[in-house]
Amino acid sequence: MIDFYTLNGLGGLSGLSFVEENSEQITFWTLTDRGPNAEEIKTKDPKIVLRPFLKPEYRPKVIKFSVNKTSKEVTILKEIELGLSGLPNLESHEFPVDRFGKTIPKDLHGIDPESICFSRDNIWIGEEYGPSILKFSLEGKLIKRFVPVNSYPEDSGFVQELPSQIKSRKLNRGFEGLACDGDKVYAVLQSPLPADGKNVLIFEFNIHTEKVERSFYYPLDSLKADKIGDLDFRNGKFYIIEQNSQVGPESFHRVYEFELSSADMNGLLTKKLRADLTKLGFDFADKLEGLAVMPDGRLSVVNDNDFGLSGKWSDKSGEAPLDPDKKSVLGIIP
Repeated sequence: MIDFYTLNGLGGLSGLSFVEENSEQITFWTLTDRGPNAEEIKTKDPKIVLRPFLKPEYRPKVIKFSVNKTSKEVTILKEIELGLSGLPNLESHEFPVDRFGKTIPKDLHGIDPESICFSRDNIWIGEEYGPSILKFSLEGKLIKRFVPVNSYPEDSGFVQELPSQIKSRKLNRGFEGLACDGDKVYAVLQSPLPADGKNVLIFEFNIHTEKVERSFYYPLDSLKADKIGDLDFRNGKFYIIEQNSQVGPESFHRVYEFELSSADMNGLLTKKLRADLTKLGFDFADKLEGLAVMPDGRLSVVNDNDFGLSGKWSDKSGEAPLDPDKKSVLGIIP
């Protein structure tokens, strides 16, 4: 039986990190994505996609919140604005437009954050545009941004150290999961690269040398479940959400566990099913994008509700209607 908590007032959640638990409440960190935007608009050029940003001034946030275990009440304890826009940057094939369809300039420093973890005195965030890994202070000040080699102008200020192969990732399928383990940050792409079949690339990044030291491949069940939702680490094991974008009893949303020691000579990991989220009642969400493993082994899962937007948009009214059924829900799985 899952304990569900409706996270009223929180939306667009992409990432989850456990903080603490007492007799009354459980506390987490979470992360918003790039902000409220409507469905993409395809053009004659397959390399160009228009994306309506309904609030282009939005700045993604890291949020600390608690849930009362009895009343189910959600309390926002702290909000840290990251100071960067959510607009597409130079490495994205998306081109931003405002709510009335007017072109918005791209932002070199824009981010689409999707994953979060904490190591020592820093917040680490994985994002999709670059894709890139960002190092922040605990106050939300950007310290460094790591991007693929030869991907940005030299004067961008970014550290161009990540392997160039990740530039071939699918649109909006960058670093969807991030997990911290001591001096290492593990970053997993959302979907396989074109040459990798059904295997999703995971990088081991050393926070001291600031270089990728090893890589692994996580095997999807099939390309019908074509994406990762999040990644976490606890007591020597990794936990990962594997899913598709469907809802209902036939949808695919599962948590698997694996250990790096299971990798074969090619880096291919062996996984073990931990929880079928669809069968456990999480069949109402198409985007399960936050996973945190608690000290006693319980799983915490949260979905991204796209800020409650239905996705439909009119460039005449400049509005995208809200869908009352699209809520962010936290589930605690025994």
